[in-house]
Formats: sequence, C-alpha cells, structure tokens
Amino acid sequence: MDQDFVPIRQFQAKQSTIPGAGTGLFTTRELLINQPLFIAFAPRGDNRQLHNQYNQISKAEGNLKPVFEAEYQQCYPNDFINHSEQPNCESIWDGDYIVVRAIKVIAPGEELFKDYRHTMELIEVRGFVMVDDFLNF
Repeated sequence: MDQDFVPIRQFQAKQSTIPGAGTGLFTTRELLINQPLFIAFAPRGDNRQLHNQYNQISKAEGNLKPVFEAEYQQCYPNDFINHSEQPNCESIWDGDYIVVRAIKVIAPGEELFKDYRHTMELIEVRGFVMVDDFLNF
C-alpha cells in the first residue's frame, strides 16, 4: 500500500449532526475527491482464540465462509464515521487493507459519512461473512 494519508490529528470525534447518533467524525481541513483518508480495517494477524470464537458462531449459523471480524480489526478513527445514504466518503480495498477515501470535496468542520451497505458489499465480494451486523441502527 503506497498511500499518503491525512494525518489523524486532522480529524475530530465529537457530537454527530445526526440526532441520537452519538459521536461522529469531523475533518478540520478540506478533503479532496478520491483523497485517501486513513485505514479503516487492517489484517488482525494470528489470534487463534478469536478465530475459533467467531468461526464457532459462524458455523452455528450455517456459514462456511471465513468470518471478517476474525481476520480484520477496525482502526481508529473509522469507528466514528456514521451511516448516510448520501455519503461523502467510501471504503475501498487497497491490497489487504480497507481504506477510507473522500468521494466529494469535504469542507473543514464537516462530518464524514459512509454508506455502510457499500462496506458490507466490499467484505462479501472478498468471500467473507460478518457475525456482527453493524447495519442494525
């Protein structure tokens, strides 16, 4: 992966503009279209206990595909981006990583949004299933 990411200090986690959504992620500087922002999910490495835990849950539900949460961990500050059907950023695969990039110009002080359904599609295309359903909001 050969990306120039935005320094993490250029983002702030604070009260979301969506009522009841809790914390959101905001930028302190202008972000440009297609600009890579940060790593959203990174390979977890060898954690047998976690792999076994998730795989048992998955098999109990009748899934035979590898479990995404067992293989990948979410990275800060991705966990603060809220869902919107009119997103200003998206997740993309970059090698073994999922990276967040801007899909439109985002002004300083603006909240970042992703369409979570797109992220789910990315994960499924690579042959994973998810045990934790983050689409229930």
